Amino acid sequence: MHDRRRTRVACAIAFVLTMGAGVVACSAGVGENDRVFARGTTSEHVQTVTIQQALRFGGIVLPPSAKVLGARDENGQDQLYVLAIVLEPDEIDVLLSDSGFTARLRAGERVFMQPVEGFELGSGTDVASGDDRLPAGRERAHGVNRTVLVDRSDPTAPVVHLWLFTT
Repeated sequence: MHDRRRTRVACAIAFVLTMGAGVVACSAGVGENDRVFARGTTSEHVQTVTIQQALRFGGIVLPPSAKVLGARDENGQDQLYVLAIVLEPDEIDVLLSDSGFTARLRAGERVFMQPVEGFELGSGTDVASGDDRLPAGRERAHGVNRTVLVDRSDPTAPVVHLWLFTT
């Protein structure tokens, strides 16, 4: 009986140490744009994904002033990342250029996809959008469709919405 108790205590200590090490490892190196967000729509399929994974997936290069306001990830048969990013007005072209966007934005054109929770696309009064495709290559096994909507309703803090998906 005494050996069983020692075994249980040893197992409990090992479990606590393992979980503690995992928490430390997962939190190391998390910066402002590395925040973790929930993946999936049902609690039994929730995993964690970093914003950096979403940016790499879509080939997105953020300018220095950019702040990710929210993100969503859906992974089923296809992969979808949705991001909302606020940045300085003069850095919109920098984000698009550095990210290799080939499409020209069409003024007044709206996107009929769901944004990140907390954002309503219908409320934007000064919007422009465009679509392009990032080909498969060294960084990614599949091509990535990229849809961007720039909302300049607040000219001092425009919000860029991105939908990055495989099909």
